Amino acid sequence: MKNIKKLIFDLTYQHVTICYGKKAYREIMEELTGGVDEISKGGVCSRLTSPTGIQYIVGIVKPGKSHHITAIKALLVHELSHLTTMIMEDSNIWNDEFRSHVIQWLYEEIIPWIDELYLNKIGKKEK
Repeated sequence: MKNIKKLIFDLTYQHVTICYGKKAYREIMEELTGGVDEISKGGVCSRLTSPTGIQYIVGIVKPGKSHHITAIKALLVHELSHLTTMIMEDSNIWNDEFRSHVIQWLYEEIIPWIDELYLNKIGKKEK
């Protein structure tokens, strides 16, 4: 699934899944929970707990009427901030330097994927 990016946070071994688009988010939530969860607009950051650990799912859809890459990345950073807070809560780590490193790592892992999605799929629609 090209619209889904899966990561493992090395320090805590927690799974992070990023979904672009309503369909991708719906599919991953159905796979993980057996139920259907929707994004109406914007983004969402969810935490799922199970006997095997914690999984985080971030879903984003095009912000407003624009597919502009800057708006998409800004929305992603917004959701990554929520994700980082959840990781810190679950790890019981309250340190600003840790927060900054987590956001930096997430950005470095996810933005190249967003750029590729934009160039290969979203950008073609704007031409």
